[in-house]
Amino acid sequence: MSPKSAGLAKKWGWNNVKVYVEGTPAWQKAGHYFAASPDYVRTANIVLIDLRTPAAVSAGHIPRAVNLPAAKLAESKAAFPKSLTAPLVFYSETPEVSAKAVATAQGWGYTNVALLEFPGVRPWMEKG
Repeated sequence: MSPKSAGLAKKWGWNNVKVYVEGTPAWQKAGHYFAASPDYVRTANIVLIDLRTPAAVSAGHIPRAVNLPAAKLAESKAAFPKSLTAPLVFYSETPEVSAKAVATAQGWGYTNVALLEFPGVRPWMEKG
């Protein structure tokens, strides 16, 4: 976030605001990840990955999502896009599972990786 954006965020009540003048590489190197908004997920040209079990997915999922259970992620690198700049967005029932998937994809060299800003499919369905 830029210094100007950080100032606005603080003005609006956000407390945990950070500025990385070095940009995305420094942010990721510091162990942070990006969160994708519902609007971004709804409208952007992304690869949306549902990390839940097939049984959970059959009860409901976000449109356009591809199911890849978290337990199989480590062995599924070949299923990912060849372009390391492809925008990947992960979601699951817990932020920890999504964050681990983000770290795995970044470890494979993907540079445009995020998780859905709120975990789980239920809040997505409620927000539309």
